[in-house]
Amino acid sequence: IHLQQLTYHANGSVRGNLAITKEDVEWLSSRYDYYSGQVGEAMKHFVIPQGCQAAMHLHRVRNDAKIVYRALHHVHKEKPVSDLLFQFIGLLSNVAHAMALYVNKLNDVKEIPFHTKSYILK
Repeated sequence: IHLQQLTYHANGSVRGNLAITKEDVEWLSSRYDYYSGQVGEAMKHFVIPQGCQAAMHLHRVRNDAKIVYRALHHVHKEKPVSDLLFQFIGLLSNVAHAMALYVNKLNDVKEIPFHTKSYILK
């Protein structure tokens, strides 16, 4: 519930007063640390968005967060957008990815690697 509430605060922060705090970003970062720690090596690779129903919803959240992040850049050209908001939305995408991998792991879903031609991974 807390994460859902924060996403609504982030939405209102674009047009209204900034409602995302440094503490909110730190809390979200702790969620990223937890879930990425649970899936380990899987976080180091691109994967095809698939799996159980919960994972599919989380992959959608990740994708939507990326869309919002890019849209914020366009808003920022006309009106300043807080760095905290950029941090929060970027981190939200990463947390959703880690959570998707985690729920797939809990459901014994094997991830399907995606070998990108666009980025060089180390």
